[in-house]
Amino acid sequence: MAKRGYTDYYSHTSEAFSRPSRVERAAAPRQKRIKKVRKPKLQYRDVGPTSRAFSPLSIVTLVLLFAAALGIVMSFALIFERQTAIRSLTAELRQIEEDNNLIRAQISRSYDIREIERIATQRLMMGRPQPHQIVHIYVPVTSHTVPNMEAVTEEPSGGFLDTLLNR
Repeated sequence: MAKRGYTDYYSHTSEAFSRPSRVERAAAPRQKRIKKVRKPKLQYRDVGPTSRAFSPLSIVTLVLLFAAALGIVMSFALIFERQTAIRSLTAELRQIEEDNNLIRAQISRSYDIREIERIATQRLMMGRPQPHQIVHIYVPVTSHTVPNMEAVTEEPSGGFLDTLLNR
């Protein structure tokens, strides 16, 4: 007899289930057990050593696939190498820009009179000259610079627009 589960006797409704009596169960026709048929196992037979020769088309296909794979790997290696070179050049560029900024700052400081005086007194151990160390040079009137200074005289002009219009 087949096993019965919980759902065979009870339903989810408000009806009560009446279980069949022994007489009713004995009167019911018996079912035959069905045997499962097993699939036969595959049997392999030994055919001896086989020589598998590859066709020329399959060899050409394999060679082409290998060449394509090799080309792809080489292109990725080249890309990686170039990216590494770009990164190193970018880092070198940043370092050079920092050095440029430091040099520009030093140049701007070197134009400062106070900085020049500080370097002269501290690094070069210089000092202000004593009164007996000062030598005055007198330039005679016949100097080469005097005629040039006399030649430069300003003429009265009407202004900026007059100088542009009179040319």
